[in-house]
Amino acid sequence: MKQKNHQFTRAMLFIAVLLTSFLGVAASVPALFTEGDLQQCSAPSFYLGEGVGKYNVSISAYENHDIYCRINSGEWFRYKYTMVFDVNGDYTVEAYCERKGYAPSNIVSKSFVVNEHTGETLVDPDANNSTIIFHNGFKYKINGTTLALTDQNDAMCNGDLVIPASITHNGVTYTVTTVESWACYNIYNLTSVQIPSTVTDIGLYAFNSCPRLRSITVDSDNPNYSDRDGVLYNKNGKYLLCYPNARATSYTIPNDVTMIYYSAFQEDFDLESVTIPNSVTSIRTSAFSCCFSLQSIVLPPNLGNMDASVFSSCRELKSVTLSTGYNKVPEWAFARCTSLESIVMPDCIRTIAYGAFEDCSSLRSVTFNEGLRTIGETAFARCSSLEEVTIPRYVTSIQESAFYRCTALQAFHVDPDNTYYCDVDGVLYNKNKTILMAYSYGSPRLSYDILPTTQTISKQAFDCCYAIQRINIPHSVTSIGEQAFMYCKSLTSIKIPEGVTTLPTFMLAYCTSLKEVTIPASVTTIGRWALENSSLMTVNSLPATPPTMTNGFGSATYQNGTLLVPTASVEAYKSAD
Repeated sequence: MKQKNHQFTRAMLFIAVLLTSFLGVAASVPALFTEGDLQQCSAPSFYLGEGVGKYNVSISAYENHDIYCRINSGEWFRYKYTMVFDVNGDYTVEAYCERKGYAPSNIVSKSFVVNEHTGETLVDPDANNSTIIFHNGFKYKINGTTLALTDQNDAMCNGDLVIPASITHNGVTYTVTTVESWACYNIYNLTSVQIPSTVTDIGLYAFNSCPRLRSITVDSDNPNYSDRDGVLYNKNGKYLLCYPNARATSYTIPNDVTMIYYSAFQEDFDLESVTIPNSVTSIRTSAFSCCFSLQSIVLPPNLGNMDASVFSSCRELKSVTLSTGYNKVPEWAFARCTSLESIVMPDCIRTIAYGAFEDCSSLRSVTFNEGLRTIGETAFARCSSLEEVTIPRYVTSIQESAFYRCTALQAFHVDPDNTYYCDVDGVLYNKNKTILMAYSYGSPRLSYDILPTTQTISKQAFDCCYAIQRINIPHSVTSIGEQAFMYCKSLTSIKIPEGVTTLPTFMLAYCTSLKEVTIPASVTTIGRWALENSSLMTVNSLPATPPTMTNGFGSATYQNGTLLVPTASVEAYKSAD
């Protein structure tokens, strides 16, 4: 996404900003989840922006956690989009974020004062640029004898945009032919757009994510574009290009439309329902992403192509009917759809791609179809309510971290006729049991003996297993993946077998109950923060030659820990980096 940074001098606005982290989640905050001994969410961040007759406050949080806020100690509400303060007064905005299964962040607040500031003169950074023409508050770039509506300054733009067919400047008449990509992207106060017949090229995301935009109309003589009741289409109406974010809370796409374009509905925070006709065969990247109020979707049976992130971060989406004609759930298609509780894969689905259902924290049930072949990397990562997974017989590829941090997952069940994978006591292995693919993260067992046939422990295989205290790794294991045991906070005992040559990045990081570790003589490399742990106080390093390492331990270990090395290698360790 495009980042915009504008700084202005405001003569009549006094700002008193106070950023405070205080208390926990107070009694006045609604009980949205149960606190556990789990990792706390990152606090939300405030961004305050100035503009003509307004003062904007936007809030963000790590990984799109749900954010709740209130103004001047009023009612708590779910944050959706930028808040605009254009009435004089003192304001305090409080916010916190939550993610199901995790403790909330502390409340954070910003206090500020909005004084009389109408009629101020703000200066655009392009004011003295000879290649820029200003017309009715909007910017146009000179391209020879033509003009392009270019990247707008959000603080300068208000109300309706009427793009003229031509502009005369310094005695020269220019024809307006182009709207550049991102030109009016995320302009808060833009309310309508009129496009003349001369504009024959409209770039990507030109009018997307404008929360107050109600309509886009096009001159009937335009050769490339048209509108249907204020919605932007190509000339023949087959491609839906941009749906104005403030147009309506529901929309029925006309029956002759074949394509929904890139980000066409993106960040329409109030859109609750949309009907997609059977004529639609293609939905492009992020078409409905961040439609926070969208509750259900039925994909058409003739859908032949769906790009990445189409419904990502649709936080209220509870019901999804996948197309019966398309064979793939694309990358991040439903990532961060935090209200989605169940999904049924139709028989046509062969691939669930990278991150397809990542961070679907309410997802409890997934019914895989018998024809499924591939489950991609992080496909169900951090689906913290998912309790069981059944792998059908024809699955040939389960990529690393496919079920990473599914902290409620009690067991994997694999069809016994599957020739690539199996389960042993609910733990996922490859068929010949040489690779431990994924532990059942939510298992209540306190100890686990890895099978003696195992040679490889996959990346993140035990990450965030909070209950487990002891893991017995057999001598057959020679390879351990990154973050394999990270955040196993109850782990007190683990023995790394001789034969392992590398302790990978974050391998035992944040295992806060682990106080001692032995590095076998075979280890030659210790990855960054492999043993980052505030409680680790004793390290027994057996290699005669010091392993290559950069920041392998945490600061507490470096400052207060004891390193035990072979007697003959003391000087070598002293001189090693």
